[in-house]
Amino acid sequence: MSSILRIAASRANGAKSRGPVTVAGRLASLANSAKSTGAITPEGRARSSQNAIRHGILAESIVLDSESAERFSEVLSTLQEELQPASPIESRFVETMALAEWRRLRLICLEKEQMTIETRRQEAADLSNLSNDREVEVSSTRYTALAFRALSDESRAQELLNRYEARYDRQYQRALNGLRVYRADKRKDEKEARRARRAKITKIKESENAERSEPNIG
Repeated sequence: MSSILRIAASRANGAKSRGPVTVAGRLASLANSAKSTGAITPEGRARSSQNAIRHGILAESIVLDSESAERFSEVLSTLQEELQPASPIESRFVETMALAEWRRLRLICLEKEQMTIETRRQEAADLSNLSNDREVEVSSTRYTALAFRALSDESRAQELLNRYEARYDRQYQRALNGLRVYRADKRKDEKEARRARRAKITKIKESENAERSEPNIG
């Protein structure tokens, strides 16, 4: 699969195609990088350090040799920036989403590679049946259709790809829904805790007022 996954993952996450790098462009890039200092406070630095460690562990577990750990880190970072997990439990939901999304991207690349291989095989088989001196019009759509039919009828590859893609979509959605439910429950618990504190304070004040209002019979 070589670099195909890196390219597809890059495109899927909005990366732009880069042409030749000029000296002026490189200097401008370095200048912009120098302005980004990252986390400043000790707490921020600690969080950044923990994120880097977790990114590394996850990348080692999921990224294949033919894939890009940097691209996976981009997928995870994008989700973290969007969803802003505020606790280990929330981080786990986001990481599950990133793993499911990475596996889904891998399937997209595998599907393309399978179609490419089968399309070339169909074309070679078709052309080998023709005489060498005969002029033919090669239709790429024809061979793509033949390849799709072969993968669908003669192999379970297409069926399995579709099944696994649906599975990873469900994992992604379950994690997102789980994060939403967790946050909703947490907000509810915090609201109830605030209400209980206010009720307790009100009760204490009422008790103090009652004590002050009692006649002094001594």
